[in-house]
Amino acid sequence: MQLMQICFGISSSAEIAYLSYLYAIVRKKHYTKITSYTRAAKLIGKFLAYSMAQFLVSSGYGSYLLLHQITLGSMCLIVVIALFLPSINKGEDQVVSVANNNEDMEIQPLDMEKPKIENERLEKKDYVSGLKAGVKIYLANHVVLFWSIWWALSSCGAYQVYNYSQNLWALMQHNNQETFNGIVFIATTLIGALLTFSLPYIKVNWQHHGTVVFVISSVCLGVSLVLMGTIHNLFLAYALYIVVDMVYRLSNTIASNVIASELTSNSYSFIFGCDMFMALVLETGLTLIVADEHGLALDIRYQFIVYSGYFIVLAILFVILSILVRLRRANSKNLNEQQDIKS
Repeated sequence: MQLMQICFGISSSAEIAYLSYLYAIVRKKHYTKITSYTRAAKLIGKFLAYSMAQFLVSSGYGSYLLLHQITLGSMCLIVVIALFLPSINKGEDQVVSVANNNEDMEIQPLDMEKPKIENERLEKKDYVSGLKAGVKIYLANHVVLFWSIWWALSSCGAYQVYNYSQNLWALMQHNNQETFNGIVFIATTLIGALLTFSLPYIKVNWQHHGTVVFVISSVCLGVSLVLMGTIHNLFLAYALYIVVDMVYRLSNTIASNVIASELTSNSYSFIFGCDMFMALVLETGLTLIVADEHGLALDIRYQFIVYSGYFIVLAILFVILSILVRLRRANSKNLNEQQDIKS
């Protein structure tokens, strides 16, 4: 389990780095398509992997050792492909722009002829300046802030569902009952790939419907999870899991598209790196409280009821935040009108 978590962390970091690379070589108007296509490709890869694994194991043509060998071979092939990816063309000066902020911060290029100590000083200065620029994005752009909060919080809850869903299914399985866990994973990845691939062609201004996305997604996830935690029918639990995965994949991709559209290629890795870090920190805390033996160590059914309550609380939280933002905007508008009248 610990080795799996290490591999998950490495793959998540690599995914953020790869998306940052893609955003650096394409124009900003293509960010939405790049995000959707990349996530769809990832899900298609999972679909092929699940299908191959299910076929090899079920038919007896392969063992779990063969699956590990295929995975190792795929990783080696990916390394070779990565070596031949085109490099990013950059000018002599690299400028990091803060979204919705007119203040730009220039990062000076390193001069190889300068002493090594001077170059190290410039590297540290550029690194600190880059961190400050990333923090300014959260402070200056409320769109990035709110959608990042949703991205991190929803990912935390979804990761818990992915980690413990099979434990719940095992509780529902009767003696000698045939299981279809692999078929469920195949179905979710295929449906998720189709949804994320088609998202760029749905002409909706998601940025202006953020609260609707947050609340509807959270309520759907909450209701589905409480049903999963209380029912005893395995196939109905499979269907609810597919619903949970569909809602999360779709809302998460929408959030990624909105956030990416507000960023420059230089700031993407920092923002999504922070979002992923917060999601994993929250997931760790939730695991320690709910599932770990040093915490409450709840029964698997009660765990899913807790996860359901988690998403319902998220829905209420974003409704309150939306009301507060609207009230603040209304007050600001009234103050501006009063100042105009006085002047």
